[in-house]
Amino acid sequence: MGRASREARLRRAEKVQATASPPPPPPPSKWRRLIKRVRGVPGASFGLGLLQLVWSYAPFVFRRGEDADFIFDLWTKAGGDFPALIQAITSPLFGLALIAGGVGYAIFAKEPEKPVAPYVPKIAWAIIGFCGVVLGTAFLFEQFLRESHVGEYVAQLTKERHVTKAQADKLKEILGPVSGNFPQKHSSVDVMAADNSESRGYAAELMVALTFAGLRISSANPRMPTPLEMHAIGNVKGVFIQVADVNKPPPEAVLLADALNKADIKTTFWNNDQFWIDNYILTVGLR
Repeated sequence: MGRASREARLRRAEKVQATASPPPPPPPSKWRRLIKRVRGVPGASFGLGLLQLVWSYAPFVFRRGEDADFIFDLWTKAGGDFPALIQAITSPLFGLALIAGGVGYAIFAKEPEKPVAPYVPKIAWAIIGFCGVVLGTAFLFEQFLRESHVGEYVAQLTKERHVTKAQADKLKEILGPVSGNFPQKHSSVDVMAADNSESRGYAAELMVALTFAGLRISSANPRMPTPLEMHAIGNVKGVFIQVADVNKPPPEAVLLADALNKADIKTTFWNNDQFWIDNYILTVGLR
């Protein structure tokens, strides 16, 4: 009898336990609550903003020690139009705005007691997606600028030309032995330059180098080496010698062009129908 009663009590206890509600789960930890809040839109916005800030303030991470801002400056100074969107995306304020937006969404849009409308997460994800695309475009644009070496090209375009000491010494070495009788049909060599400061300055340096080489160089200003002025039109670039016929240049012009080329100053011949067959003039065009 005692055994039957014990079994009955056990069955009743099991029945009561089966019908009773399970114990409540333990409350989530602060770390889990934080993860729940930043999961989704806030985390994506915060991560994208942090990525942009690291890209802007830690160039060694993405640029391998190169400064893309230098390329942007060269691009602008050379007269190029820099896209306004790229300027906005590369600004550090863009990354701060993304981080602030993510924090704000985590605080206000993820309140358990106040659920947001269904369209709010969709709009937020659309904004995050757009920002990610334009940020990736800006990063690829920067990569293109660096990998294509356009900065070096623009630097070459904006850099002034100068006659080096080695070039001046080479001109003296070649032209010195024949300087006494070089101007056989002219009293001196005429020099002309395009009407901009860089071309005039380079032409003046060439005049000084040729003078030290022993040639007689005429100057528009008797007090200082000054080339004649030429209004450059179109693609008038580099150093060239104007002659009446490029196929039959005067011997002095051939000697002068050969000396300049050997001194690593690329020089060509240009036709000028207004010249006599024995006329020539050393000309410095645009860079």
